[in-house]
Amino acid sequence: MPQLSVRNLDEETIKRLKTLAKQHGRSLQGQVKIVLEEAAMLPANEVSAIVEKWQRRFAGKRFSNSTGILREDRQPWNVQPQHSWLECASLVRYRMKWTDR
Repeated sequence: MPQLSVRNLDEETIKRLKTLAKQHGRSLQGQVKIVLEEAAMLPANEVSAIVEKWQRRFAGKRFSNSTGILREDRQPWNVQPQHSWLECASLVRYRMKWTDR
C-alpha cells in the first residue's frame, strides 16, 4: 500500500489531531488516515450524479420482498442430536444449495 509522509506540520495541528485520535480511540496515524480519506471523498455534486444514475436505472422496476427468505435463513437448522452425521451433512448440503439460488 502506498505511504505518505507529511513534513513541517504545525505543532498545534498535530496536537489537535492527537486529541481527535484519543477521542475516537484511534492512533494518530489512524486518525490522520480518516481525515485524509474524508477530505478526498467525492464532491456532493458527483455523488448526486451517481445516485441519480442508479435511480434512473432502477426506475419502474419492482423487487420481491425477501423478508420470508431472510427469516427462514436465520432460523437455526433443525438438526437433532439423534441425527446421524450423514443426515446432518445432507441437511447442510440442502441448505447450501437453497441459499445459492
